[in-house]
Amino acid sequence: MPDCKILDLLLKGNSVIKEIPSNNPDDVMWLEISLQDDLKPTYSFRRDHYARVEPNFFNSCPIEKAKFKLRESAFIRSDLEQGFDPSYERVGQFFYLNSLAELEDYLKNRNLDLDRFQSVSEVELYPL
Repeated sequence: MPDCKILDLLLKGNSVIKEIPSNNPDDVMWLEISLQDDLKPTYSFRRDHYARVEPNFFNSCPIEKAKFKLRESAFIRSDLEQGFDPSYERVGQFFYLNSLAELEDYLKNRNLDLDRFQSVSEVELYPL
């Protein structure tokens, strides 16, 4: 079981992404992972970095109950870099994994590491 901040983000209801190789050099492709909708915390408690709130106050999904949804999406890199409205024609459908073990197996088979994902909010080019 990974012990990483990315897993913590997922369990708190955040989405994470990783840029993955695309067959077309003009495209940028991302793999997005999030909790399945029915498991997301009932609220998203956001706080400023200077707020004094104990970290265990945050609502999160228990790891043993976690189920995930994933999708791949591709966009034209130059559209994103130049600030144009991207085409959403190649936003993939979600597919579902029913445990952390299934997620780990999926990532291992794709030679991906959960620790290398990042919060969607940290990626400026990601349009979703």
